[in-house]
Amino acid sequence: MGGPNPVRARDVGQPMDLRLQTEKNREDKRMKYSLIRQGLVGLVSLGVLLLFSTTATAASDGALGLNSIGSTVVSIVKGDTAQITGMADIVLVPWSTGQPAPVGSTTACVFASTGLYSMTATSANPSGAIFRMTDGLAFIDYVVSWNDGAGLVAVSNGTALGGLVGDSLSLTCGGATNATVQVDITVANMNGAPTGAFSDTLTIIIAPL
Repeated sequence: MGGPNPVRARDVGQPMDLRLQTEKNREDKRMKYSLIRQGLVGLVSLGVLLLFSTTATAASDGALGLNSIGSTVVSIVKGDTAQITGMADIVLVPWSTGQPAPVGSTTACVFASTGLYSMTATSANPSGAIFRMTDGLAFIDYVVSWNDGAGLVAVSNGTALGGLVGDSLSLTCGGATNATVQVDITVANMNGAPTGAFSDTLTIIIAPL
């Protein structure tokens, strides 16, 4: 047999309409708390998704479905570059005692992606900072100078000369030249050398700044 509905102590003495209203208020509060909790969970999930999307560093595959979304990271690294072209061999006029000091030069095109560069000249037969030619036994010291258009500057073997201006737009300098390397030998050094054929390999190193 069914007994009377249990009545909670706090409901005793309350009118039926008031009890119904109280239960309705409790249900409304439970629904409100549930909605707030769902909203907080959604915000946290969205934050995690945004964090992942901004820090992703690898390609991802898409899932099987009506639509499938994959991703790939696109990247590139640009480096500074330089190039020297157009130099010719410097063949000095045969010399004998009583003639002027030998001098010779060659022009070149220097490209530097930054517009500025350094130049380092090295001798195959150096003596410290000195450039030297050789006939295999004896040596003749000579001087190397560089001109980027602002005037000749003497350099030491293996020491960089910086702050030079190159062409930053054309690898071929527009078909022209923008630098000159010059070699000089003093009369004293020529007089002090034995008769013979002397030579050296002069290497020019260009680096962008």
